[in-house]
Amino acid sequence: MAGELEDEEMLALPYNWIGRTCLFTTEWVKGVDYLEKGIPMLERLGHMDEVAYSVGVLGMICSFMGDFEKAVSLNNKALDISRKIGNKTREAVTFIYMSHKTLIQGFWKESIKYSAQAINNSLAIENPVIEGLGIWFKGCAIFYEGEQQKGVDLLRAGIEKIEAAGSSITLGLGFGRQAEVLALVGQEEEAQICARKSIELAKIGDRQGEVYAYRSLAIVAAKKKPIDWDEVDTYIKKSIQLTDWRGTKPEKAICCFRYADLLCDKGDINQALDYLARAIDLFTKMNMTWWIEQTKNLSEKLD
Repeated sequence: MAGELEDEEMLALPYNWIGRTCLFTTEWVKGVDYLEKGIPMLERLGHMDEVAYSVGVLGMICSFMGDFEKAVSLNNKALDISRKIGNKTREAVTFIYMSHKTLIQGFWKESIKYSAQAINNSLAIENPVIEGLGIWFKGCAIFYEGEQQKGVDLLRAGIEKIEAAGSSITLGLGFGRQAEVLALVGQEEEAQICARKSIELAKIGDRQGEVYAYRSLAIVAAKKKPIDWDEVDTYIKKSIQLTDWRGTKPEKAICCFRYADLLCDKGDINQALDYLARAIDLFTKMNMTWWIEQTKNLSEKLD
């Protein structure tokens, strides 16, 4: 037994470090494998602070992949452990993970609630990076709930706070998300700048925002006069390829929906209906109800 524990002591942290890194490199299947092997080792060794960290990261990966039920269980476990060991930082970060899950699902009010809890906790522990994360997550949810300019302003403010703190954590995802909302409201120049920043960060390992970045560039390309549909297709298909490579079903569904919308504007009704059907199938399987409503509106346009 002692020998087994010594072996686990050597393996536990490396397994978990690799798994956590996969969150940023978007090698999510690999990350799940390493974390599901590494977390039980940490638990047996009693390293509960590390357990809370890894369980939360695993929950975030599951959110990206569309396994929301598993993500809820993992987030709740991470929150419970964080509170039991009195780690306020881990507790605040877990609220970020919860906000992220509901943001992906399209549950905007829940995402706003969790991001507000993260912000409150971050202020209590004076952690500007977590505060910045909470602000931009909240901004993204507020944008899609309907207050677009307020959402854009909060996204900018949150990212700027993280940068001012000298951190780059999640900036790839933040710039990607910011690029998409800016593209949707017609602020094409800034959208392209943010998309390029996200793509540059992807080159050094922070790849979480790539799908949003390429999708944003497709939306921007579709607003140019004259429209180069080859450029639009290249960007949106790149984003879809990335969702397949990393196994993110929610983002694949949104990419298909966005492509269907672009194809509708192009007048390619048959292909638009094909991509819309793919989006509806995925949204329905994951119970992404807000997005299902958006597909109904597009269906009416295509009739």
